[in-house]
Amino acid sequence: MAEQQNYSNHAKFFPPFHFFAAPILIANFIWAIIRLKPLGFSPYAIFSVVVAAALVVTLTIARVMALKVQDRVIRLEERLRYERLLPADLNLASTTSRSTSSSHFASPATPNSPRSREKSSTTKSMTAKRSSR
Repeated sequence: MAEQQNYSNHAKFFPPFHFFAAPILIANFIWAIIRLKPLGFSPYAIFSVVVAAALVVTLTIARVMALKVQDRVIRLEERLRYERLLPADLNLASTTSRSTSSSHFASPATPNSPRSREKSSTTKSMTAKRSSR
Protein backbone atom coordinates (compact mmCIF):
# COMPACT_ATOMS: atom_id res chain seq x y z
CA MET A 1 0.00 0.00 0.00
CA ALA A 2 1.12 3.56 -0.65
CA GLU A 3 2.64 5.74 2.03
CA GLN A 4 0.12 7.58 4.25
CA GLN A 5 -0.59 10.93 2.63
CA ASN A 6 -0.07 14.11 4.60
CA TYR A 7 0.81 17.71 3.77
CA SER A 8 4.59 17.26 3.99
CA ASN A 9 4.68 14.50 1.35
CA HIS A 10 1.83 15.94 -0.72
CA ALA A 11 3.01 19.50 -1.41
CA LYS A 12 5.67 19.52 -4.11
CA PHE A 13 7.41 21.97 -6.37
CA PHE A 14 7.05 21.45 -10.09
CA PRO A 15 10.50 22.57 -11.33
CA PRO A 16 9.50 23.63 -14.88
CA PHE A 17 6.85 25.92 -13.39
CA HIS A 18 8.35 27.07 -10.08
CA PHE A 19 12.01 27.37 -11.08
CA PHE A 20 11.88 28.21 -14.80
CA ALA A 21 8.67 29.63 -16.29
CA ALA A 22 7.39 31.67 -13.33
CA PRO A 23 10.70 33.41 -12.45
CA ILE A 24 11.49 34.22 -16.09
CA LEU A 25 8.05 35.66 -16.80
CA ILE A 26 8.03 37.67 -13.57
CA ALA A 27 11.52 39.00 -14.36
CA ASN A 28 10.31 39.88 -17.87
CA PHE A 29 7.39 41.82 -16.38
CA ILE A 30 9.68 43.72 -13.99
CA TRP A 31 12.14 44.42 -16.82
CA ALA A 32 9.33 45.76 -19.02
CA ILE A 33 8.29 48.15 -16.23
CA ILE A 34 11.89 49.28 -15.69
CA ARG A 35 12.33 49.92 -19.44
CA LEU A 36 9.15 51.99 -19.52
CA LYS A 37 10.86 55.21 -18.34
CA PRO A 38 13.95 55.10 -20.64
CA LEU A 39 11.75 54.40 -23.65
CA GLY A 40 9.64 57.42 -22.77
CA PHE A 41 6.26 55.77 -22.35
CA SER A 42 6.08 55.06 -26.04
CA PRO A 43 3.36 52.81 -27.44
CA TYR A 44 5.98 50.07 -27.81
CA ALA A 45 7.01 50.30 -24.14
CA ILE A 46 3.43 50.31 -22.92
CA PHE A 47 2.57 47.38 -25.17
CA SER A 48 5.57 45.38 -23.88
CA VAL A 49 4.40 45.92 -20.28
CA VAL A 50 0.87 44.80 -21.21
CA VAL A 51 2.18 41.69 -22.99
CA ALA A 52 4.48 40.85 -20.06
CA ALA A 53 1.55 41.22 -17.64
CA ALA A 54 -0.63 39.04 -19.89
CA LEU A 55 2.02 36.31 -19.87
CA VAL A 56 2.24 36.34 -16.07
CA VAL A 57 -1.57 36.24 -15.78
CA THR A 58 -1.77 33.40 -18.34
CA LEU A 59 0.81 31.37 -16.43
CA THR A 60 -1.05 31.93 -13.15
CA ILE A 61 -4.44 31.05 -14.63
CA ALA A 62 -3.05 27.87 -16.18
CA ARG A 63 -1.66 26.79 -12.81
CA VAL A 64 -4.91 27.59 -10.96
CA MET A 65 -6.98 25.68 -13.52
CA ALA A 66 -4.75 22.61 -13.17
CA LEU A 67 -5.07 22.73 -9.39
CA LYS A 68 -8.87 23.03 -9.61
CA VAL A 69 -9.04 19.98 -11.86
CA GLN A 70 -6.82 18.10 -9.41
CA ASP A 71 -9.14 19.09 -6.54
CA ARG A 72 -12.18 17.86 -8.47
CA VAL A 73 -10.55 14.50 -9.14
CA ILE A 74 -9.62 14.14 -5.46
CA ARG A 75 -13.20 14.94 -4.40
CA LEU A 76 -14.57 12.42 -6.89
CA GLU A 77 -12.17 9.73 -5.66
CA GLU A 78 -13.18 10.43 -2.06
CA ARG A 79 -16.89 10.25 -2.85
CA LEU A 80 -16.45 6.99 -4.74
CA ARG A 81 -14.44 5.56 -1.86
CA TYR A 82 -17.08 6.59 0.67
CA GLU A 83 -19.90 5.16 -1.44
CA ARG A 84 -18.04 1.86 -1.60
CA LEU A 85 -16.99 1.67 2.07
CA LEU A 86 -19.72 3.32 4.11
CA PRO A 87 -23.13 1.86 4.86
CA ALA A 88 -26.03 3.00 2.71
CA ASP A 89 -27.72 4.89 5.57
CA LEU A 90 -24.89 7.44 5.68
CA ASN A 91 -25.88 10.28 3.38
CA LEU A 92 -22.84 11.90 1.77
CA ALA A 93 -25.01 14.40 -0.07
CA SER A 94 -25.27 16.40 3.16
CA THR A 95 -21.50 16.79 3.50
CA THR A 96 -19.64 19.63 1.87
CA SER A 97 -16.76 18.97 -0.47
CA ARG A 98 -14.39 20.62 2.01
CA SER A 99 -15.42 18.31 4.87
CA THR A 100 -15.28 15.28 2.59
CA SER A 101 -11.77 16.13 1.39
CA SER A 102 -10.52 17.11 4.83
CA SER A 103 -11.73 13.84 6.31
CA HIS A 104 -9.03 12.14 4.24
CA PHE A 105 -6.49 13.56 6.71
CA ALA A 106 -8.74 13.25 9.78
CA SER A 107 -8.57 10.56 12.38
CA PRO A 108 -11.71 8.55 13.22
CA ALA A 109 -12.04 10.59 16.42
CA THR A 110 -12.50 13.90 14.55
CA PRO A 111 -16.02 15.27 15.19
CA ASN A 112 -18.40 15.41 12.20
CA SER A 113 -16.14 13.41 9.92
CA PRO A 114 -17.82 10.63 7.94
CA ARG A 115 -15.70 8.16 9.91
CA SER A 116 -16.98 9.46 13.25
CA ARG A 117 -20.55 9.59 11.90
CA GLU A 118 -20.21 5.97 10.81
CA LYS A 119 -19.11 5.04 14.33
CA SER A 120 -21.91 7.06 15.95
CA SER A 121 -24.57 5.64 13.61
CA THR A 122 -23.35 2.14 14.38
CA THR A 123 -23.53 2.92 18.09
CA LYS A 124 -27.05 4.34 17.72
CA SER A 125 -28.25 1.29 15.82
CA MET A 126 -26.72 -1.03 18.44
CA THR A 127 -28.44 0.96 21.21
CA ALA A 128 -31.77 0.80 19.33
CA LYS A 129 -31.45 -2.98 18.93
CA ARG A 130 -30.70 -3.43 22.62
CA SER A 131 -33.63 -1.28 23.72
CA SER A 132 -36.07 -3.13 21.46
CA ARG A 133 -35.36 -6.47 23.18
